[in-house]
Amino acid sequence: MFHFSDTFHNFLSGLGVVGRDKMTAHSYISPIWNRQQLEAAFKSDWIARKAISIPAQDATRQWRSWQAKQDQIEKIEETEKRLGLQLKLQMALTKARLYGGACLMIGVDGNLASELIPEEVPLDGFKFIHVLAPHQLTVEELEKDLLSPYYGQPKFYNIDNTTRIHPSRMVRLTGLDTPDPMTNQGWGDPMMNVISDSVNSAGAVMSSIATMIQEAKLDVIKIPGMTEIMATEQGTNRLIKRFSEANVAKSVINAIVIDGEETWERIGTNFAGMPEVLQMYLQIAAGAADIPVTRFLGQSPAGLNSTGEGDLQNYYDKVKSDQELRLSPALEKLDQSLIKSALGKLDPNIFYEWNSLWQMDAVQQADIAKKKAEASKIDVDAGLVPVEALAKGRCNQLIEDGTYPGLEAAIEMALLNQELGQPSERGEISNAESGQQEDDEETDGEDGEEKTNGQGNGKAAEANGAGASR
Repeated sequence: MFHFSDTFHNFLSGLGVVGRDKMTAHSYISPIWNRQQLEAAFKSDWIARKAISIPAQDATRQWRSWQAKQDQIEKIEETEKRLGLQLKLQMALTKARLYGGACLMIGVDGNLASELIPEEVPLDGFKFIHVLAPHQLTVEELEKDLLSPYYGQPKFYNIDNTTRIHPSRMVRLTGLDTPDPMTNQGWGDPMMNVISDSVNSAGAVMSSIATMIQEAKLDVIKIPGMTEIMATEQGTNRLIKRFSEANVAKSVINAIVIDGEETWERIGTNFAGMPEVLQMYLQIAAGAADIPVTRFLGQSPAGLNSTGEGDLQNYYDKVKSDQELRLSPALEKLDQSLIKSALGKLDPNIFYEWNSLWQMDAVQQADIAKKKAEASKIDVDAGLVPVEALAKGRCNQLIEDGTYPGLEAAIEMALLNQELGQPSERGEISNAESGQQEDDEETDGEDGEEKTNGQGNGKAAEANGAGASR
């Protein structure tokens, strides 16, 4: 009775039959990478280094935008810069892909073995952030209580067996997901586990082509009786001297002189198809790293009407998904402590958004801005929405798009002046012009009265003079 695994078999051709099909001898093994091997690959192989570093760089390249009041945003971003959070998160992500995991230590004063409570972080109490690799930490037993929020994480971390740290004070980042998260002390798998074969194959192809270039041109000279000549030391030296001088003397202009019975020929290596082979193996390495070739190799896409925008857009969507599904939850306690340290209080209305990796050029931005302005005018002309609501929405749209620098502050100042009853800058100018006009009118009126009084006094004097004469 035969027992076969669940796969395709063909007894006639021998496909899938053990002993006849060579593919049946294949099996998968779990590679074991130690720290020295991982670091050697990262430091010496450019393909492995880019496969590990590029996603970490892209995940933090455009960073994030806080949504809050302007003064709150400035304080939060200043705290981020002081702690170097963006760079240290990139370093931690790189180490996580290299070693299978890494941690960001939240440097807040207090007992490191106690749970971190963000509400208790004092103003400017967030002192530092440290990046720690798995070999710098000793992990105690994993938390197996299903009711614990730290299920699957270490109960405590130890540094040099002297410092005990609660898991709430660590931002835990893992590498590749493992089938059983409770193995390997809760860490993930290194990236080299899945890309090593493709990286090694691409490296072997490059080395082979480099070796072929060294032998791209070979001069072959057939010498009658060469075996007898080289049988003696004197003959060997004479032969070596002769052709050493011939190699020095020959050039594009000079000819090589040989004996009449000797023959000379040049054998060249055919490199046809080698660039395509190398490109194929590099594409395989990029595919194993899940990075588009245009981003991995930094080259323009090949092919007619090929832009590579679709590949980049899919890759950027993947990075965005990892930011929202993995990074944001992992950074939650760090961000709460950051806000409390920067502002002195927690505000549930403060949040952030990851900035898009896809950046439009100036022409695209101008085209979109024009279309938004046209759409706003159409809505105003339609009259279906109150003008005040449209004005507010349009202002928010311009502020979020950054169309006019300083627009938000200018609007707030204008609204404040309106509430206080103070005229705007244009209103002050108009009032000044009106006041000047009134002053001019008053001056003209006074001059008119003086002229009238003068004329009346003159007429009275003339009358009195006439009466005196009579």
